[in-house]
This record gives sequence, C-alpha cells and structure tokens, in this order.
Amino acid sequence: MRIQDIDFKNRTISVRQILNHNGKNIESGAKTASGVRAIGIDKTTATELEKLAHRVKEEKMKNRDIYQDHDLIICTSLGTPLSPRNLNRSFYRIIENINAGIQLRNSEGGQLELLKKIRFHDLRHTHVVMLLKMRENSKRIAERMGWSSIKMLDRYSHITPHMQQETADAFGEMFFSAPNGTKKSL
Repeated sequence: MRIQDIDFKNRTISVRQILNHNGKNIESGAKTASGVRAIGIDKTTATELEKLAHRVKEEKMKNRDIYQDHDLIICTSLGTPLSPRNLNRSFYRIIENINAGIQLRNSEGGQLELLKKIRFHDLRHTHVVMLLKMRENSKRIAERMGWSSIKMLDRYSHITPHMQQETADAFGEMFFSAPNGTKKSL
C-alpha cells in the first residue's frame, strides 16, 4: 500500500494496487473490481500507520542516493517492495517473541494460551472470523474484504454453528423478558 492511499484524517485505506505473485512488481487495481475499495481503520491503526509513514520518510532521507521511491508504507529500508516470504519471516518472529513473553508469564503463574503460528495472509481469515463473532453485517464484511458477494462467507460456515445457539439464547432472552427486565410467564 502506498502512503498516498492512506487518509489519516478520515481513517481509511484505499486499495488501488496489488503486489503480484512474484512479490516484485506492483500492479494497478486488484484481483477483482470489487477489490478496489476504501477500508475504514480504527484510531490506533491510523496512529501506528502515521508513525510508520514517518519512519519511511526518515529512511528515504537517510538512503536518498539509492532509495527507490514507490511511496510504499511497508517496504525495505531502500523503498523496494517487501517480499511475501520476508514478510512471513518477520511475522513469525513477532509470533515467537509474543509466545516467549506468554511462556514467561505462564512460568510465573499465568494461564495464557500461546499464539498459533499462521501465515500473514491468514490474518484476513482471522479478521472475518472476529467480525462474524461480533455479529457484523454480512454485506459490510463482504465489502471490507473486497468480495463481490456475501457468498464468500459460506467458507466460514464452520464458525457459525455455536453462534446459532448464541443467537437463539439472545432472542429468547429478549422475547421472554418484560419491558422492566423481568421474565414473562406463559
């Protein structure tokens, strides 16, 4: 993603280009027409992206003689696209560091679960699962993911069985409660 594709004020990221499969060339557009979109981001992410943009600007100045300016926010210190393989390696290192901290806490009496090692791209799946668990609207999820249809959510049907019971319980609670919060008798 390019720095110009981030609107820090309105907290959005515009998807307008992709890194091709070889991880070396940037191509305009996305895999599908619905993939070209603006995605809302939260305040913390916007703040962290601003810090990253500042760091990229510093690296650009430091390496100005050899810097290849593609306006990328995630890139090497020389401005070139970060290869998917290197991104995964860095991501795995972050997971390992977090797990080391969790193990330390657990040795001191904590009961935290270690993070599962997943590919960086699997964060898309995690994002969808979290949105489903939050009961986010299917259309909004599809738009956020760049899908042309909510049918892609069928891939996540294994997530929803327990959610059916939660929905039934929530409905029953609402339906059988009196306006003052007490239970109605039938």
